[in-house]
Amino acid sequence: FWSDQGDDKLQISGLTTGYDRVVLRGDPAKKAFSVFCYHGDRLLGIESINRAGDHMFGRRLQAMDRSITPEQAADESFDLKSAL
Repeated sequence: FWSDQGDDKLQISGLTTGYDRVVLRGDPAKKAFSVFCYHGDRLLGIESINRAGDHMFGRRLQAMDRSITPEQAADESFDLKSAL
């Protein structure tokens, strides 16, 4: 899913219902962040505002039926591409 809302781009990969934990990556104050939604340690989906790279990563990772840990998602120094 994606939608342009003025200058902002909202993108969602996966189905984010049923989550019990969310992890923030990025900076909401700069209007560029993603919320990684987990059930336990399993990534369900990613909701992104102006972070297309996170969205594309989520699509590719989920197509491979893989996940990253919540700790990896929260760590800005963790290279998401290394998980693919």
